Amino acid sequence: MSASVRRSALPLKELREGADDRTWRQGWCSQRLVTGGLPVAERQIRLKYPSRCRRCRGPLAVGELATYNPATKYVACIRCPGEQARARPRDTQRSPLNCAHVPPQWTRDPAPDPGEQSWQRLVAYHRLAQLHASAHDPAPIGSDDWLALPGDDRDVVIGTCEGVLPSERTCSHLNATPPDGVTLLGWPALILPAANGQLGMVPLLVTGIALVRADGGTAAAPPTILPRDDRPYVNPALLSHPSVDPAISADLEAMFSDLPFGDVQAMEEVVGHVCTALGHPLQASREDSNRGLARPSRPGAYDVAVLIRASGSQQMTAGLVDELGTLRARTDWRRTAAAWLVEAPGGAAGVDEAERSTPVQVSGLELNDSQEQALTAALDRPLTVVTGPPGTGKSQLVAAIVANQWVRGRSVLVASTNNTAVDVAVGKVAAIDPALLLRTGSAEHRSRLMAQLESLSAREQHGGPSRAVIDRRLELAEAQWRAVLDRLERRSAAEGELAQLLLDVEHLAAALWADPAHAPDATRHDKALRAARRLERSRWRRRGRARALLRIAGPTTTQVGVDDVLAWLKTRSRIDELLGVLENLGPRDAGVDRAELEASASGWSDAGLLALRDSVQVALRDGRVGMQQLARSRTGAIRERTAAFRRVLPHLHGWATTALSARGTFPLEAGLFDLLVIDEASQCSIAQVLPLAYRARRIVVVGDPNQLTPIVTLNRPAIDGVARVAGASEDAFRAARASALADSAFTAYEARAPQVHLLDEHYRCHPAIAGFFNEQFYGGALRILTSVDRPDGAVHGLHLIDVRGRMTGNANPDEVQAVVAWVAAHASEQGTLGVVTPFREQRQLLEASLRAALGEEAWVRRRVKVGTAHTFQGEERDVMLFSTVLAADALARTARWVEDQRNLVNVAVSRAKRALVVVSDVVALADVPVPTLHALVAAARSASAAEIAVHELRENWSGGRGLHSEAERRIFDALSRRGVVPDIKPVVEGYELDFALDGSAGPINVEIDGTRHADPRGRQRRQDLLRDAVLEQIGWRVVRVPAWRAHAEAEAVAAEVLAATREQEC
Repeated sequence: MSASVRRSALPLKELREGADDRTWRQGWCSQRLVTGGLPVAERQIRLKYPSRCRRCRGPLAVGELATYNPATKYVACIRCPGEQARARPRDTQRSPLNCAHVPPQWTRDPAPDPGEQSWQRLVAYHRLAQLHASAHDPAPIGSDDWLALPGDDRDVVIGTCEGVLPSERTCSHLNATPPDGVTLLGWPALILPAANGQLGMVPLLVTGIALVRADGGTAAAPPTILPRDDRPYVNPALLSHPSVDPAISADLEAMFSDLPFGDVQAMEEVVGHVCTALGHPLQASREDSNRGLARPSRPGAYDVAVLIRASGSQQMTAGLVDELGTLRARTDWRRTAAAWLVEAPGGAAGVDEAERSTPVQVSGLELNDSQEQALTAALDRPLTVVTGPPGTGKSQLVAAIVANQWVRGRSVLVASTNNTAVDVAVGKVAAIDPALLLRTGSAEHRSRLMAQLESLSAREQHGGPSRAVIDRRLELAEAQWRAVLDRLERRSAAEGELAQLLLDVEHLAAALWADPAHAPDATRHDKALRAARRLERSRWRRRGRARALLRIAGPTTTQVGVDDVLAWLKTRSRIDELLGVLENLGPRDAGVDRAELEASASGWSDAGLLALRDSVQVALRDGRVGMQQLARSRTGAIRERTAAFRRVLPHLHGWATTALSARGTFPLEAGLFDLLVIDEASQCSIAQVLPLAYRARRIVVVGDPNQLTPIVTLNRPAIDGVARVAGASEDAFRAARASALADSAFTAYEARAPQVHLLDEHYRCHPAIAGFFNEQFYGGALRILTSVDRPDGAVHGLHLIDVRGRMTGNANPDEVQAVVAWVAAHASEQGTLGVVTPFREQRQLLEASLRAALGEEAWVRRRVKVGTAHTFQGEERDVMLFSTVLAADALARTARWVEDQRNLVNVAVSRAKRALVVVSDVVALADVPVPTLHALVAAARSASAAEIAVHELRENWSGGRGLHSEAERRIFDALSRRGVVPDIKPVVEGYELDFALDGSAGPINVEIDGTRHADPRGRQRRQDLLRDAVLEQIGWRVVRVPAWRAHAEAEAVAAEVLAATREQEC
């Protein structure tokens, strides 16, 4: 049994101060060696505890090599000069002028590099965070990674003593900890079942510890266990444990934020209350706890302290921790993409717009305008950040980046922590050529890769046009594509300006002539125009010419002057110019525009595919030997595989892997790849991305901060301690957007990017569904272009099932019954089916009930999947049912957790392609503080989803469903005068229309294009054509009227619309 060290017996402050700047952080407080003033030779050691360099003050991480002086007990970086080198004067030398001895000069340390120090702190911080996260993992009951301490060791956690004197068994356990390992002291001991039923040790409160010896570690002064943290904190492993209710987890940290540290009775009361809430009351006596832990066989809570040990070499984090330790000592990081996390690398501004490369379109990988702009940036810029909301084509963009890197002969690595994201990217590219993106990573993937390499090395070569001919074809095809876009852009610009000027000229005329009948006719206008030109050219007699102009114009209102007449004339002249421009561009015809766009895009993408295939063929021919060597390295060591990879990389440009598997194939070499693409970067931690970014010169970060974020098992108290050991504060890392707790790879790079590209065209979800998350999470920035064509009778859109229910724990049996009933009633529904819920307990009940109701055969045939939002990340389902669970008896903490995790609602809703059915207690939910779910239920209550319809045209939109612009008002009035009153702003399949009329051949949608259509590259016009095609698929005819015609010739437009209603279907 170990003995407690009371505060009066061993003043911790003196012990720590005596160890400062020597070896306190190494865990040993040895006395000084008496050396008679002679220098003692320094030696290298591998640190067992974090420390700080005595010379440069840089942080030293666990497991790092450092120099150690036995006399002074100082540790220092191996890069810093030794004590002897620092103390030795430079050799005296003769002056070339007078041959006298030059006085000896003492060397000085170079000024510390702030960038290097920041790099070391950043890497050390994230490495330590990984180590501590693994240390908090539950320790299997049958392992030797935990040890029960049956004595008074719990007093260190409670706060009634500064340290304890360990037993021999405890010392042996601590001494067995690897150099890069972490040991925690925890109390009370909780034994909980994992998802697979295996029991694990998860203490409730934990604190880091250090084993310290005083007076040189003699027998008279035994070692002491001292806490590293100021106070204990809730074990992060408990907060993320599958057996613990997430809502309770959310409250645990708040409950322990103000611990009664040092008060035994109060601490025991709080801990006992928590254990009871967790379903495992604390054992009544210490003796019962000791007996229970002797042979643990069932879950429980025990009044015993335990040591939990974890090694940095533990399973998945092994390679990451090792590479981060290596990176910390690297000095060539500035020429890699990792440099952005410390400072902007040289030339970070990128290239000028005129010098930017033009991307190549490839058949099968066609892009919209937002994707093309992101691709253009990715080809040249050192940092490109892309926000990809659900259904906007992130994987299509990634595949296009890979294809363009191949055409340019540059290497690219696609990586993610999400296996699905990597597999989707590989699958998209493989549809064109499997050689474009080679999948590696786990042993299984490496085995498949070797077989694939053998196949590629044996591929036959085929003849084709020369590269010069291919490049010329690309050049001509691109020119044709750009010419079509330029025409669309010029038409949109002219129409937008013309609409505005027609309004302006009306108001100018009203100011000059209150009655439009008094405005000049064509003859007077021409005379006035000539007079205005003479006035502008003249240097003399300007007053007389101005009076002449006013006489010709003849304004009838007072207080107007010659400047007003000149403004009216200039506006009229510009209107005539724009009408001429539109006449030269030809009539506005959607059919012609579509045909030209399709033909030019097809020509360009075909030429791009030809160039891509030629690039692949040349690479496979030149790299055949290297591929064969890499294929034969399948059974070799990592060093052999990485050496073979170096030889093949100049030929095989595209590679894909998961973040934690990269080291098995790719050497840790600065700038190994030209480009790194991180997909689903919002789920990647900074620690996982650092070694990947170091391997690349440029980086593209693709993600969505409104979806899933990294799973972090640490909490604020734990990460505060990690940041202090790394030589900074957690607040500083948060301010720099580099926190291991609060940030992801996406947010870190987003904060440093000169520009963030938004993929803004959505193609997955029914417009009524997409309208919800577009408004709730993306501020209406997305253009919804989803096809709504569907099988006859298929459920579609957004629906609500109102269920009066009650909660049992975090399950709602009444909602489960409603879901089962709906699925049974829609037995003939086509497509895939998913059921999503925020809570694991509800998921288990739903799956069991659906399996029982459907039977195994129907379960498989209908392709039913039940899960939480995490289960469905990266997937999509034709129909989704969303069980919200919350009822009138929902606990406040449960509701708060749901709202805090509102991103999960975004993920859940955006998985539904054709239909989303929300199952909820509407009345009860209204009284629960979950505004995100309130908005979802409000949207689903309306059968037409009118409240969240996709408002395609937002000119001066104020939220009503009336006329939005002056142009719309004029067309409505013109139609009304002809006896036709159209429907205003109806919503069809989630799409809002300007006007709707019945026609002989079917319904007609009249759209008034506003002045906002003056956009680059004809982007708006292309989106309008796609939107119109969606409506045409379901039987609508779309008539588009430019706003300028509504101002200039509303009656003629009304006549054309009426004629369209009478046309018969061909």
